[in-house]
Amino acid sequence: MLLGLGQVIPQEQAWVRCRCVDLPHRPSPDDVAAVADELLDPDDELLVAWRGGRRHARIFEPFEPDDADSLARRLRDGGVYWILGGLGGVGLRLAEAVAGRVRARLVLTSRGAAAPGHPGIAALEALGAEVLDAPADAADPAALRAVLDRVTARFGRLDGVIHAAGVAGGGLVRLRTPASLREEARPKVDAARALAALLADRPLDFVVLCSSVNALAGGLGQAGYSAANAFLDAFAHAHAGKSPWPVVSIDWGRWRGIGLSVAGEAMHRSLAGEPLQGGMSPDEAIAAFLRVPVRADLAQIAVGPDDLPALLAFALHPAPESSATLLARRVSGGHRQQPRPALGVAYREPESPLERTVAALWSDLLGVQGIGVQDDFFELGGHSLLAIQLLGALRETYAVELSLRSLFEAPTVRGHAQLIESQLMDRIESMSDEEVARLL
Repeated sequence: MLLGLGQVIPQEQAWVRCRCVDLPHRPSPDDVAAVADELLDPDDELLVAWRGGRRHARIFEPFEPDDADSLARRLRDGGVYWILGGLGGVGLRLAEAVAGRVRARLVLTSRGAAAPGHPGIAALEALGAEVLDAPADAADPAALRAVLDRVTARFGRLDGVIHAAGVAGGGLVRLRTPASLREEARPKVDAARALAALLADRPLDFVVLCSSVNALAGGLGQAGYSAANAFLDAFAHAHAGKSPWPVVSIDWGRWRGIGLSVAGEAMHRSLAGEPLQGGMSPDEAIAAFLRVPVRADLAQIAVGPDDLPALLAFALHPAPESSATLLARRVSGGHRQQPRPALGVAYREPESPLERTVAALWSDLLGVQGIGVQDDFFELGGHSLLAIQLLGALRETYAVELSLRSLFEAPTVRGHAQLIESQLMDRIESMSDEEVARLL
């Protein structure tokens, strides 16, 4: 899970550098000494392992699956398949993929029971599937045990498990608490642990874990989600060849318009003023799912339309579109701005050129006209991710480095202008007369 955090921290805080160093349970003196070397090494590897004084780095290679090993070949006519997160967007599509391939008996587990006449269940039954709606908290071992008892009592067998449970988290690392990160991890981490205990003596045809490419590439605001999915990847490797069932963790790229992607797509639209490009259609993802190999020597596979090495390189050295360019494109592209809403303070016009520029940046970013000098960034609809965009715009405009905390502590146009002015004055006072003259 630390690897997932290590992906995200430097993406959110560019002045922090992270490296995850994996040591054996009983490291040699050479392995221990290597930790200091890693702190000083400018190499860009995020994850390295030391064994007996030798350094290992993780790589990914393109893989063309052999359909003879495919998950589709593992599906049995009349097979019983348990899908955790089965009523979610992705879970239902995976259930449809199974039902469309064989006459399946499907067990769908989500936190709440399906409403009568649930359209997803009706669609599965139309495909010939027998559906058992078995609500439970996937992170509760006792609840999962009760579901398994129901499955055994009704069907007498279990052939495969698909773990697609999860929650959409989000939030900057600096604003997260251990409790919030733990809650985000529960549906994936605790559920996987509970499944391992429940299924320890059951020879299944497969166990599929739905991980995410966020486990490999991080993502702004995705610390908890990246950590939870990195756990699933490690879980698959730890159990491969040691459990009575083959297990594979799928690092999914984005499924467009479905599941947990919906929140991220909405966030991108709010920031960029246009739809998020790329990703896979659900039909493309299902076609890939059915081709995923199930075999003892392949515990993890990334699935998506992106060039994975390029994606990982970008994650280590993000080169996001300039915030100023993004704001300009929002305006030039006809981004619609709303009138200033009723706030807790009366409107006061920005006075200095600096205040007017800051107010204009706010207006472009928030899509609000007529922002006053005492207006509150968060009352106007700002949030942590938009604040990061604002930091980038201020950095490009004035060459200042403001912290997110400082924006939170002085969340008005005048407060931001004063922070900028203070930094600029400190810089000028530290210059020689010649440097000041040259700049002027």
